[in-house]
Amino acid sequence: MADVLNVTTLVKAGEDQTRFRSVGVAFPSRPGQNYLFKIRLDANPINGELIVFVPGSADQAARAAPPRLPDMAAAPMRVTTPVTGSDNRTRFRPLGMAFPAAPGKNYIFKAYLDAVPVNGELVLFPADTGDDG
Repeated sequence: MADVLNVTTLVKAGEDQTRFRSVGVAFPSRPGQNYLFKIRLDANPINGELIVFVPGSADQAARAAPPRLPDMAAAPMRVTTPVTGSDNRTRFRPLGMAFPAAPGKNYIFKAYLDAVPVNGELVLFPADTGDDG
């Protein structure tokens, strides 16, 4: 899998057209890390939806071999943002859910946010872990 992935959102480009707008980058976890992806947003999606692609055009991604997700990313993922408390302990606040793409799709996963992070940071964990990852 690529070291850096494109994070996009859908925007209206006309009355009946949509297009992908780049809003950040995603980094897959490495072996031994307890999270699945870290995402850095340059802009917050107003529709609350993120779509993650392998770098390159959507056509290139569709023709390429499907990317390999971290082992635990084949199931729904919990989308969180890191928040450091007054005790200097980092906690992960839930913001939404992410779901891997169905076979044959040209993207890796979609994330649906209930809120957007002020700090522009998202961390994805397997859906069945506790709030501190």
